[in-house]
Formats: sequence, C-alpha cells, structure tokens
Amino acid sequence: MNTAHTRGNLATVLSLQGRLAEALPIMKRNFQERTRLLGSEHPDTLRAGLNLADTLLENGELDAAEELMRDTWGAQERVLGSTYPDTLISRHNMARLLHARGELDAAAAAYRDVQPCMEEVLGMSHEITLENLHHFGVLLSERRQRAAAVQLLEQVLNNRRQALGHHHPDTQETEKALLAAKNLPPPGEATGWVPVT
Repeated sequence: MNTAHTRGNLATVLSLQGRLAEALPIMKRNFQERTRLLGSEHPDTLRAGLNLADTLLENGELDAAEELMRDTWGAQERVLGSTYPDTLISRHNMARLLHARGELDAAAAAYRDVQPCMEEVLGMSHEITLENLHHFGVLLSERRQRAAAVQLLEQVLNNRRQALGHHHPDTQETEKALLAAKNLPPPGEATGWVPVT
C-alpha cells in the first residue's frame, strides 16, 4: 500500500503543477487499485476518487468528473458523514462543476449551501473555505453582480493574504478576480445586460 500512497502523492503533485495528462493515468490506476484492494467505500479509496474527479474537472472532462463526483460524494455521505472535510470538498467540487457547465444558479446555490459547514468544520481561513468563497465571488462577477462580487473577493483577498501571504498563487488569483470585478460597469450603465435578482 505504500507504493499506492507514493503514486497518489506523485499524481497530486503533477496535478498541482498543471501536468494533468501525466497525472490522470496515475490517478486512474491508483483509484482502481484502491477499489480492488480496499473496497469502494474505504476512506482511502474515497480520497483517491475525490482527487481523480477533481483532476478530471480541471482537465475539462466534465461528464466523467460528474459521474465520479456523484458516486464519491454519495459514498462519503454514507461512510464519513455530511460534515467530514472530504465530503465538504466534494460538495465544493460539485459547485465548481456546475459553474464550469454554466449552470450559474445551481452553482451559486451549491457554493452558498456548503459555505456555513466549511466555516464551522474547517474554519474561515482554511484554503478550501477560501477557495469556495473565491469561486462564488468569481461567479457573482460573471453575473455582473459587481458590489457583491467586490465585497466577497475583498474578504477572500484579506484572508488569503493573512493565511498564505501576498505572493502565493491563490492570493494573486484573487487579486486578479477582484480587479476584474472592480472593472465591471456600474449597475444601470448601458451594457446590453439585464441584472439577475
């Protein structure tokens, strides 16, 4: 099993480096081996499924990601509980998937629904809690909800600066998103867009 852990760690590092084409085959093999050796509902298998689904999402394989996410999330709810950190990450990842599909209302509801649990279980400065808020802020910006997006992204930026520092890639990502939100036209300015309420 140590080999599987090492292989899983390698795949995670490759994924974080954006080397998805190299990470995916390793993750798929790791998930299949864990399923065979440990069973489909073992926590290590569920973690491997969570990581694989996230990498499929990052690679744009939305159908495959959604199927695995739903299976993993369902098993996590049964085995680990609804407030276990990995279960919360799966809920966040499902919101990201809906966002990637352009299902903005459903994604907004999913980001909103998981946030209080994340804050309670993980804390306000946890990287996943901040990531959820960041993505929700980006979604608000995409919906041209300028004031709400700016307020939320400023909160995320302040927390990321404190938790990660000014030069961390996640902090810089939020700085860019905040700048984009601030550059949105004010409400009522002629843009051909009708605000969502």
